[in-house]
Amino acid sequence: TEESWKKYAVMRAMENIRPLFSEKVIKMFELLQEGKKRPEVAEIMQVSPNQVSVYKERVLRRLTAEIRRIDQEWG
Repeated sequence: TEESWKKYAVMRAMENIRPLFSEKVIKMFELLQEGKKRPEVAEIMQVSPNQVSVYKERVLRRLTAEIRRIDQEWG
């Protein structure tokens, strides 16, 4: 189904971009995806809330590009 394909593409894209980022950045992104708020993630990871936003944006940008690439390659 379409929903299954979307989940697969996101999972595959995340695996593909993971080596491009530090474990700390990936952990911040995962905490946000789990529903934690920016100030909470900042405190947990000992960075500023602004840094959390910057890293989230960087990961999202690469993730989106990788999902598009996968979709074109497999779609």
